[in-house]
Parts: sequence; C-alpha cells; structure tokens
Amino acid sequence: MPTTKLVSLREAIAQFIPDGSTVVIGVGLESCIPFAAGHEIIRQRKRDLTLVGPISDILFDQLIGAGCVRAVRAAWVGNVITGSGYSFRRAVEGGRIEVEDHSNLTLALGLRAGAMGVRLGRPLSEPSPVDRPELGLGDEADVGFLDSTIGLVWRALVVILFLLLLLAIARALS
Repeated sequence: MPTTKLVSLREAIAQFIPDGSTVVIGVGLESCIPFAAGHEIIRQRKRDLTLVGPISDILFDQLIGAGCVRAVRAAWVGNVITGSGYSFRRAVEGGRIEVEDHSNLTLALGLRAGAMGVRLGRPLSEPSPVDRPELGLGDEADVGFLDSTIGLVWRALVVILFLLLLLAIARALS
C-alpha cells in the first residue's frame, strides 16, 4: 500500500505550526486567503505567532482578535469591504502586538529571497546587524551570478532588436 503525505488540516496545523511560529498568509491575495487554516489555528489556540503577508485581509484581524498573534509583518491589515482591522487597531493601540510595516514589494522580495536561501541583510532603520533568519539563511548574494544574468538580458535584447530590424526590412521590401 503506497504511503501518502496527505494529512488533515487539523494534523497539519498541529504538526507544522508550533507556538511562536512565523506564518505567511495571504500571498495569493484576496481570492486565496486560507480561512480554514486560520480558523483551525484559532481552534487549536496557537499563541505568539508572527504573521507575514502582503494583503492580510480580515483573517489577520481574526487571528489577532483571538489572541494568537505576537507580531505582524505586513503591507496592510484590514478588510477590503469594511476598511480598518478593528482587532488589529486595538492590539496596536494597547501595545499587545509588534508591527513591522512593509510595502508589498519588500515583502515579496523578502519571501523570494528566503525561498532562494539568499540573505538580504538588515533593515536600513536598524543601526546594528540583527539575526533575521526569516529573510534567508543562505550565503550572501553572488555578484558574478548577477553579472551573467544582466549579460543574458542584454544579449536577448540585441537578438530581439535584430529580429525587429529584419521584420522592418522585409516589410519595406514587400
């Protein structure tokens, strides 16, 4: 009988999200927000989570209101229809959660760098190096790799311009 990697949502949350985890939610934008997973996190009473997400919508607000969240790294926390995330606002005003404000771009770059194992360094606002494993545990970025990528882009641009020139000549001759 083949072994399956499928587990129930309840088992997955219990196994892969211990208290104190950093959880990325809402990267598929509004249509793919994992409400079932968020509600299971609430049911299991997970605590001290750090939530990361570009468009957090109401799920972040629900997790904060349920007392599951210690920190938020997001571009925006609220609800598309009603606006403000009221639990988020109360928690910030009451000093119950830490907030690290980002743009969608910096979140996307940080998540991509982490997936690639590239260390981005530290935020510009911090005066000294800080251990930030969520930004990537890998080696420093390889500048030689970047140079070869730029060279490839330039060669592709030259080929495209040459093809456009050939098309223009063919059109002029016909």
